[in-house]
Amino acid sequence: MPRPIPLPPPVTTITRPVSSMQSTLGRDLGRRGPTEEESLRPHPRRAHHPVPLVNCLGSRPMSGWRILIPVKQLKLAKTRTGLNADERKSLSLAMLRDVLAAVKQTREVAEVIICTSDPQVRDACPEDTSWLTSGRGGLNSDIAETLAAVSMDAPGRPSAVVVADLPCLRPDDLGTVLSLAVRQPPDLVSSCDGGTTILAAWQPHRLKTQFGEGSAREHTRCYRDVSSHIGIGNRLDIDTLEALLQGHLVGLGPRTQNCLISLGGPHRLMDRREHQRLAGGPKSHE
Repeated sequence: MPRPIPLPPPVTTITRPVSSMQSTLGRDLGRRGPTEEESLRPHPRRAHHPVPLVNCLGSRPMSGWRILIPVKQLKLAKTRTGLNADERKSLSLAMLRDVLAAVKQTREVAEVIICTSDPQVRDACPEDTSWLTSGRGGLNSDIAETLAAVSMDAPGRPSAVVVADLPCLRPDDLGTVLSLAVRQPPDLVSSCDGGTTILAAWQPHRLKTQFGEGSAREHTRCYRDVSSHIGIGNRLDIDTLEALLQGHLVGLGPRTQNCLISLGGPHRLMDRREHQRLAGGPKSHE
């Protein structure tokens, strides 16, 4: 059996509690702080936000990009793989951690925020900056809610969305996408199956998302497609076993590769994929 790939050391993020940040911003901007009901939401201890005006990624310029990584609830994620609930959770978190690592290694990035309505995601990445959303309106609503809240700190910062199931993401390619969007119309990277993997807007108010089936077609109305400027791995979001095996050939991040090994390796997954095909495929869908 292949030996697990050693992981690089973690990048430290300077954070403080969301509830504290929200109260401070409310006072500074003449707006209300959190209500009693909001204060009782179960996230003040572990959901964090960067300290305003402090560079949370070392010596990088504070004029750099803000990256939002939306993550759906783990119990709903990756159902099209046909894996069981524990396997899907492990795969989802492994891919998220690889995406986080790649984004943090991108020179143009100054701030990284996970937005999710699932406390399990926040708890699984305690050293990373998270914004716990209401979860009332789906992924696009989560993104809009988070962007509106965090934009009170450095409101003009260029902003981008990177999906959480992109374990072949490379920092240089993400940097290329962000650089192409500087003082230009917003950019998009379309996925291999017609979806969207990256959206980037130099003017953050132009960052509007329409994630869902065939989202690339919807996004091209307001974004220019720059997919041809980067490698195929940055267009490969993992929703099926077929895509995971393709990612293995392209080059998965180390955490996702280790997860693949824990699932039995590519040969076992190929057998499971064939079994799914003969059985008519997984019954549930994302």
